[in-house]
Amino acid sequence: MVGILFGLIGLMTVSYLWVLVRDLVQHRPAMHAEPTNRRLLPFTAMLIFFLSTFGASDFAISTAIYTRLKWVKIRDLPGTVNAQCVIPLVVMAVAYISRIKMSWWLLTLCIAAQVLGAFIGPRLVMRLPDALIRRVVGIGLLISAVLLFSGQVHWLHTTGTATSLSPMKTGVLAILLFIYGALNNIGIGSFAPTLITVSLMGLSPLLAFPIMMGAAVFSIPVGSMVFIKAGQYSRSIVAWTSAFGVVGVLVAIFIVGHLQLTVINWIILAVLLYAAYLLIKPAAIKKADSSA
Repeated sequence: MVGILFGLIGLMTVSYLWVLVRDLVQHRPAMHAEPTNRRLLPFTAMLIFFLSTFGASDFAISTAIYTRLKWVKIRDLPGTVNAQCVIPLVVMAVAYISRIKMSWWLLTLCIAAQVLGAFIGPRLVMRLPDALIRRVVGIGLLISAVLLFSGQVHWLHTTGTATSLSPMKTGVLAILLFIYGALNNIGIGSFAPTLITVSLMGLSPLLAFPIMMGAAVFSIPVGSMVFIKAGQYSRSIVAWTSAFGVVGVLVAIFIVGHLQLTVINWIILAVLLYAAYLLIKPAAIKKADSSA
């Protein structure tokens, strides 16, 4: 079963790379004209995916960095944060699926549900106005922060030990992952919601990693290819981060793999709140100005 899953991951990766590389080659002048700092990009990429390997939301960290440095337009932000993480995610998924044991039929169902949500999501996102994207992503980040904080201070029970679920709970989990897959395409990361959902159902919190990475490695490329074909992403960010993000993942896995998840979660929480502030503040100011 492991071999089949890894084979499917390989096919998905090749399909994604074919679409991405072809688009980058066809739009090389446009890529070089983008307002990114190519000297800084490798370092931001390694930092983002170093933290992401431990469960930090690369969507939130990327949103904070790219919004602050004005590297990408809000319209292109969802496509950028999705497409940039595909290749690093492949490395993460293989590592976590290999190391953490869980029910294979449960993992397969979770992956299928999130892929379906990701397939539908981009078609809705691309129709949304920029201001609404900004608000939705900002609110989504705040919700993720509340869920993560609740787990950190033990308001929510996050110490389950089960490795499989009853059919009813499995159905509920599949529906929620379908929703998380769709929200990924708006730029709302799925780690905090997945971690809390898995824990509340009595599963071991560790299972959030193979579920999240396994589902994401299939669902995010599906949505990302839609954004790439529509040209709604930053080509330079995705090109550089696809390469150097893998370096951050490998450093996290093989050099500092025992870093405390609790410490990382507090870092994630701070980043979520800061990213939400950067997105919601301009919308609030604009609304105040229009009503004055």
